[in-house]
Amino acid sequence: MNAKQKRAYHSERFLRYPGSKGRTGILHLIRSYFPDDYAEYREPFCGSASVALSLPTWIPRWINDVNPHLIKVFKALKETPNELIESCVSIPPATPDDPVYISPKGYVYPKRLKEKYDELIEHESADPALRYLFLNRTAFQGRVVLDPSRRSRNNFTNPKGWSWDFFERLDRVADALADVRITCGDFTPLLRADGADVLVYADAPYMCDTRCSSKLYEFGLTDADHRRLRDWG
Repeated sequence: MNAKQKRAYHSERFLRYPGSKGRTGILHLIRSYFPDDYAEYREPFCGSASVALSLPTWIPRWINDVNPHLIKVFKALKETPNELIESCVSIPPATPDDPVYISPKGYVYPKRLKEKYDELIEHESADPALRYLFLNRTAFQGRVVLDPSRRSRNNFTNPKGWSWDFFERLDRVADALADVRITCGDFTPLLRADGADVLVYADAPYMCDTRCSSKLYEFGLTDADHRRLRDWG
């Protein structure tokens, strides 16, 4: 392993996301393929943005995703971080004294956080960034589906994901996002935009997710989208 591969890359892992690259070994492997020098970084399918958040903040970065609920979290942390963090803190993490809820399968969870989860799933007018963030942190594998016809796929299983340590992490994520360009939409603008020495990391949603019924992502790609990406350039 060369010196470049041995660098201690670190990313603030604040979202629980299917296919996230935030784990140290995966992140190191991906970064080992990056060139030594580039003037700008673009990520058209950012997901949890673990790779972008591992880069030095002086590198211009542009992240994008087609999921509007996810992107509202990033924009809130960039534009109004204090308000979002205060909203998170207003929902205290579970304590040993909290009343409990027992699931149909016999699992024991804090009743207060389970009730907040159920409330936010249905609360269309809730703060969108807080709504997605709370559901993501406490849902099974971080999966959040807000489409009313598919909400039965959401499951509250991870109350430990809502913690004081997590709130502290949000401050660091907000700092890392301060100068990041954040957009929501199709991937092509990031490939078309002018630029010199631009590194594009295009980690598209899985093809199997496009074709199977048990989808990991609420907003994925079609077969035609995958072909457009394949044939680009």
